[in-house]
Amino acid sequence: MGEIEVNFHNEREATVSWQLHDKSGSEDIHWQQFSYEPEQENYTGMWTREDAPGWGTAITTIGEKTVITPYLYDGDGEPRWLSSDIALGTGTLHFNLGFFTSQTLCPGCGGNPSVEFIKVGEMNFDFNNQTWHSDLSWPAPLSGGWHLSGTEIIRISDVPIRPR
Repeated sequence: MGEIEVNFHNEREATVSWQLHDKSGSEDIHWQQFSYEPEQENYTGMWTREDAPGWGTAITTIGEKTVITPYLYDGDGEPRWLSSDIALGTGTLHFNLGFFTSQTLCPGCGGNPSVEFIKVGEMNFDFNNQTWHSDLSWPAPLSGGWHLSGTEIIRISDVPIRPR
């Protein structure tokens, strides 16, 4: 169906090039440093349940701030990626979550570019006990939700070394 290529210019800048059927394009991306403070705890990595690979969350900690990008499935089994607000501190972190949707930002889409953010719920990560709590409901026309309480999680990636 297509290809994607990421070319790093340095540790903070890259170009993403894509081809989808007969359409192609590229976009420059930059590492987003949203805090200049040192990390008290670094939760950065990929986290999931040990017994249920295929879904989980990417967590990024920079300084005292943490954001998450959960990758989950809706009631029809379609993949969904969410965006969080920023949580501060260590231990148990609370995130409000939503997803972005657009009918005008895809390759070949017409119309004026517009994006809608839809809030779908919240998640808590207790890193002291390594548990995940989730209360999400997909808005119509999607179906289902993610309602978890005290689900054990593990980090499945190494803590990355990033530029400072």
